[in-house]
Amino acid sequence: IPMTLPSYPLTAQPITRLPDRWLNLIRAAWLAFGGLTAALFQNERSKYRVNSLDPAEPEQQLDGASRVRGLALGLAGQINDRWTIIANYTWLDSEILQSIAGNATVPTLDAQKGDPIALTPEHAFNVWTSYMVADTLMVGYGATYSGEYAFNRPTGSARLFHAPDYWVHNAAVTWTATDAVQVQFNLKNLTDEEYYTRIRSSNGFGWATPGDARS
Repeated sequence: IPMTLPSYPLTAQPITRLPDRWLNLIRAAWLAFGGLTAALFQNERSKYRVNSLDPAEPEQQLDGASRVRGLALGLAGQINDRWTIIANYTWLDSEILQSIAGNATVPTLDAQKGDPIALTPEHAFNVWTSYMVADTLMVGYGATYSGEYAFNRPTGSARLFHAPDYWVHNAAVTWTATDAVQVQFNLKNLTDEEYYTRIRSSNGFGWATPGDARS
């Protein structure tokens, strides 16, 4: 059946800023052997907004650049018929390559150049393992580690501050009464570790969200 599509007038709109551009280079050496996986990678980000240093051009400029090189390791499988494990580790080497606009006058200092990317932990690890104590009873244990990470430095003379690293331990007990009934008891943050997530800092002020307490 012939169809006639409605037509609408098109109005050209000027483009004042291009979107951020990401360049993801997954260069690797990807290895999968049994339950083991490993990958080396490099992610490059460019053309993101940074403050203009030219009073005549107050809008942000798309001159920012950064790079992350990393290693990801994974393990998943059964140690025996009753014991299973899942674990992951990530190492990230992040670096800011340019944090000022290209219109900066010489010799303007790029204060953040060479710093790690803010809020990017160098090390991260998590594991969960479970064991069938009996045909109807399973116990599990897990741990999560987040390494320290840096904040942005506002000036070249400012000190580079880091959020502290932390461990969180969890456990679970599962009882299977019938094929249709299962009861699970979860215990979060066994050691009642005090930690914070979503930490932010700007212009001398900071805020954060407390992590879950033991429950």
